[in-house]
Amino acid sequence: MAFLAWVLMSVSYLPTLKFESRSLLWAPLLPFITGFYLASTIHSAVQYHRGRGGQWKDRTQDIVLRSASHS
Repeated sequence: MAFLAWVLMSVSYLPTLKFESRSLLWAPLLPFITGFYLASTIHSAVQYHRGRGGQWKDRTQDIVLRSASHS
C-alpha cells in the first residue's frame, strides 16, 4: 500500500513538472521532499509555540514575548 501511495503521489506531480518545464525524473523524489518540508514546518510551528522563535545558524529570528498577565 505504501508503494502504491508513493507511485500515485509521484504521478500526481507530473503535470506540475511539465508546466514548470522540469525533468520528469524529479517526480519520484518529490514525495520525500514534500515530507521534509512538512516536518520542517511542523518543527518550526512547535518551536514558535514554545516561545523559541525561528532559529537559523544560532540566530533567533522571532521570539514570542509573553507577559505574566497572559499566562
